[in-house]
Amino acid sequence: METIPLRATTAYMNSFALSSGFYSMLKQRSVCMKEMTDKEIDYPEKARREYFSDHSIALADAQCRERVDYEGYILKESAPYLTKFLEENQSMIAKITELKSVGENNAQKILKD
Repeated sequence: METIPLRATTAYMNSFALSSGFYSMLKQRSVCMKEMTDKEIDYPEKARREYFSDHSIALADAQCRERVDYEGYILKESAPYLTKFLEENQSMIAKITELKSVGENNAQKILKD
């Protein structure tokens, strides 16, 4: 399966990350982390970066992510932002796909010679 480089979707995902729903979900997770660890850990990346060797924080992070359906929320709620990216960049994606195919065909011809 082909993937789109992360930098291409950054503006769309930044819009998602600034949405009130995403902020609300992060706030719920933060409250959960405070209840479980007595530490102010606002977002999952902070837990990994600042407490990477603390297994109790890792366990609490996993439990809080599950409690607020962190991954499920991101998959479900980011879809419209990524769909917008695909719609707005459809012609560019088609051209890149075409050029990739031409390149692959040319490589096969060159390797046969």
